[in-house]
Amino acid sequence: MPSIVAGDIHTVALMEDGTVWAWGHNYQGELGDGSTKNKYTPVQVKNLSNVKQITAGDSHTVALKEDGTVWAWGTNSYGQLNLEDAYRVETPVQVTNVSKPF
Repeated sequence: MPSIVAGDIHTVALMEDGTVWAWGHNYQGELGDGSTKNKYTPVQVKNLSNVKQITAGDSHTVALKEDGTVWAWGTNSYGQLNLEDAYRVETPVQVTNVSKPF
């Protein structure tokens, strides 16, 4: 279950306990810690647990939780987070209208 993925300029780690930690570039909130400050050591993604899979895009991150829900944070400039009115999200939000294929 533990894994590490990399976006364009940030890195994300899924730990054995289902928590997610991130570091690197954070201008778009892609670290999910509620800020836009770059981090040079890992910080825990806020309000996210029971994660079983992660992936990272250029400036956004997506997590699949054990319950089948999908959560995302970071830039939404092209609708990556499935939100209509947000340019970026600095903490995880649930992606809506996703069926549970897992």
